[in-house]
Amino acid sequence: MRKIILILLTGLLWNNISFADLILNCKQEVRISNIDGVSETISMSKNWKIKITKTQIHVLGYESLYPSIMRKKEKESENIYYGEDNNDNEHNSIKIDIITGVGKFYLKSGTTVAKDILKCSN
Repeated sequence: MRKIILILLTGLLWNNISFADLILNCKQEVRISNIDGVSETISMSKNWKIKITKTQIHVLGYESLYPSIMRKKEKESENIYYGEDNNDNEHNSIKIDIITGVGKFYLKSGTTVAKDILKCSN
């Protein structure tokens, strides 16, 4: 009887080690754009849904624009989620502070750099 209880208890503890996906609702109100060295702040009203998994960050509804943003654990901390996508033409990265809810989405294509400022909650 003790062996069965020990096996069940060990199984329950082992199955408890997992990472649940986190879905954040983010609101964007401003974009800071820099085109050929000329900076411009643009007012925007856009809602984003961001799903954070164990290995990736998905921008829900925009999977064709941001197909593979991989989490970079070496650039994360206890309070920060960070992911980036490098391909030949563009560089996208996202950084979200889970304590304050402030996120930044960096987009770089050629000589154009844009920074979207997000406010996120779950």
